[in-house]
Amino acid sequence: MYTSKFVTPEIIFGKGSLNQVGESCSRLGSSRVFLVADKGVIQYGWVDKILSFLEEAGLEYIIWSGFSANPKDYEVEEGALLYADNGCDAVLAVGGGSAIDAAKAVATLSTNPGKIQDYEGIDLIQYPLPPLIVVPSTAGSGSEVSQFSIIADSRRKLRYRQ
Repeated sequence: MYTSKFVTPEIIFGKGSLNQVGESCSRLGSSRVFLVADKGVIQYGWVDKILSFLEEAGLEYIIWSGFSANPKDYEVEEGALLYADNGCDAVLAVGGGSAIDAAKAVATLSTNPGKIQDYEGIDLIQYPLPPLIVVPSTAGSGSEVSQFSIIADSRRKLRYRQ
């Protein structure tokens, strides 16, 4: 007989659950949120709604959308510098898998030294990440419940075999 363990983060879902985002950030000890959002959720007004909930909770925030549809290593490294330069203490991801993956990579680099490539593999992260709150806008990537992040390595050339 095998024993398995699966640890899942707190999951809040249902109609109107978006209004919990400010309270969730506060409950985790945040005062300055690094909000990672893709351009689509910004365009469709999700971020404006979220900002009102952050403000209602008395939280400051920085918005970052400087990543591509397939986040690249240098993009998340720039995001991590922005996180540090602004004294952020939590990461809030809003969007699809790309936004969530970029947010997880920024969170990793915010507390762990080096480049994102240093964490390619399992059990390489040495220091705990800051609080990470995720608001998925799509159903399908599963990035919101995974510890992994898909980041493109700009130094590698892809080769395709036929």
